[in-house]
Amino acid sequence: MKKINKIISVLISAVCFTCLNTTAFADESGTTEITQTDSISSDELNQAESALDYYSDNLQDKDAVSYSINSDIEGYFDGLENYDLSKAYKSYCIEGYMIDTYKENNNFASLITDDYRIFVPTQRQVVTLYPVDGKLKAIGSESIDNPDELIDFNAETERVKEQINEEIIDIIHANSFLYYLDIIYIKTVDNEYVVPYFSAPLMMEEIGNRIENGKIYKASDFMKAMDNTFDIETIDPMTSGGVPIKPIEEVTAENNNDNAINNYLIIFSVAAGIIVIGTFCAVLIVRKRKNSSKL
Repeated sequence: MKKINKIISVLISAVCFTCLNTTAFADESGTTEITQTDSISSDELNQAESALDYYSDNLQDKDAVSYSINSDIEGYFDGLENYDLSKAYKSYCIEGYMIDTYKENNNFASLITDDYRIFVPTQRQVVTLYPVDGKLKAIGSESIDNPDELIDFNAETERVKEQINEEIIDIIHANSFLYYLDIIYIKTVDNEYVVPYFSAPLMMEEIGNRIENGKIYKASDFMKAMDNTFDIETIDPMTSGGVPIKPIEEVTAENNNDNAINNYLIIFSVAAGIIVIGTFCAVLIVRKRKNSSKL
């Protein structure tokens, strides 16, 4: 009987040990799973399809012709019908002017709000969907000049994942209409990263090489580049529109002035050091001479 009890105890212990190991393994594997906040659910995809169909039908029923060139009307509506849900992406709104706010807390994630849109590329434009009373509704669209230049943000997200050699905690797509800017935000255990995409080609000419589309920046470096590029001090709160861009010449002049000041400080420090060392050496020489004369 004792032997049977021992066997039963051993079996129970083995089962418990196996359960504990299984639980521990599940917990350990869960820590490496990436939370992709901007992922679109199957329900949202179904809602998006219905919203796009409704949007396309109603545009043709209403007097939307006045918003298009007559020769391009057919292509305009065809573009709305040929949407690609595989390239749809969810994007959260970035708060306000963000540069000053980031300076206050040095936390980029805090700039991303809960307010979001879903964007769906079609043949000729990108349609914007917005949740209204719990359901997605198409609220407008932006025409595409060159469909070949349309960014596949889902593919870009995968590219970024592969290039960051750190444990990723979260990935979020976000946008700021004030800067005509989309970003992929990546949170790792130790760092925050930002990958920018400015949508206006003319802006990229004005920005120059201060910020590069598609480049992976540490959040702090990206915000320094933003501060060096955009002039939030000249914004008129009574007008709407994007944030003015600092002229490259102006920024270059500021940098040159900073460099000149830094060079002056370096020269002054070196000169002061030489004077101090020279004075100290002179004092030593005088003392040696006095001591030798006494002897």
